[in-house]
Amino acid sequence: SDWSYTNKKTNPETWGEHFPQCEGVQQSPINILTEYVKKDSNLKQVTMQPTKTIDQLQYTVENNGHSVQIVFPEDLWRISLHGESKGDYCAKQMHFHWGSTSSNGSEHTLDGVSYSIEAHLVTFNCKLYDAYKNASGRPYGLAVLGFWGQETTNLKESSTMFSVLGEVQSSLSNLNTESSVSITAFNLSNLLELVDTASFYRYSGSLTTPPCTANVIWTMFTKIIPVSRQTLELLRNLSFPATEEQPHMENNFRPVQALSSPDNPLPRTVYRSAGCVSMSNSFVLLLLYSMVCSVVNMDTCHLCFC
Repeated sequence: SDWSYTNKKTNPETWGEHFPQCEGVQQSPINILTEYVKKDSNLKQVTMQPTKTIDQLQYTVENNGHSVQIVFPEDLWRISLHGESKGDYCAKQMHFHWGSTSSNGSEHTLDGVSYSIEAHLVTFNCKLYDAYKNASGRPYGLAVLGFWGQETTNLKESSTMFSVLGEVQSSLSNLNTESSVSITAFNLSNLLELVDTASFYRYSGSLTTPPCTANVIWTMFTKIIPVSRQTLELLRNLSFPATEEQPHMENNFRPVQALSSPDNPLPRTVYRSAGCVSMSNSFVLLLLYSMVCSVVNMDTCHLCFC
């Protein structure tokens, strides 16, 4: 592979040598500073619906050498970002980024705080383009829904990130380096039930892996989803290919990028939806939140920080 996470010759610091857009403006991920986000009351609730019944359909789960990826039929799931009834975006795949410990792993950070895992649901603009391959490098081509997850104890399995992903977790032990398995299709819209779909951050950015195309509308949901230690250990036990310098697949996240670099003629703004309640001293509140949530049921523990 021309890029990696842990090989000094091909790690994120070198991506721009082979993929020029990785050194461009409007790169992702970013550190979301809640003090500077701008409220936008026009941001609509995110919705998702299938175009047909999922009975007897299958998804593909693969170790692509960089992450675990779930691939969906391109015409199956429609996502609405702007309140349109049909949904202008079609789900292509979902993948994950995680760390070697529970205190890091997410790509986006919130006021400098990292989480154990970050899930990305990658969609393409199927109103403008007829296939992902035609949208991936084109203007207004992509949108990614991001979900933060944190390792949590004392939780109900029904409330965790992977609890709504069907056979994905049970398939992980069968994923050798760069291999794939088929699983029974699951209801992807159940993923949105784990978050508040009216409470999110939105900004213009890029893919977080090469070629780092800067044509992505990012939506990061504010609610942190619990993830079990067992799930994270299964992910960390997956194998990187030989092109990486470490054998186990972990720390597969890109460092945060500048929100607005000096040479960017169009400074970026991070917006937050009206459904997101503004709170000051968010770092302190996050610490209190994590302390409280460690001793109570995560199903009833939900604070929204913006």
